[in-house]
Amino acid sequence: MKHPWTIVVAGTLMLVLVSACATRQQPNGENYYVQATKEYNSHFYQPAIADYQKLIDEYPFSPYAEEAELNIG
Repeated sequence: MKHPWTIVVAGTLMLVLVSACATRQQPNGENYYVQATKEYNSHFYQPAIADYQKLIDEYPFSPYAEEAELNIG
């Protein structure tokens, strides 16, 4: 082994690249829900309804979708 540091550097670089790819979370609609709830509490009802509807349309199986439907209704 003439260059053991080459293997160490290459291994470290691969670990960094692989771990960077694995940290992304899947969206779940929480951002729409939080924004819509803030709008609703500030008496901006039409924008709140629009954001709740976006949540329902884009993330129908999100845990926030049922709450959004109830808040619209």
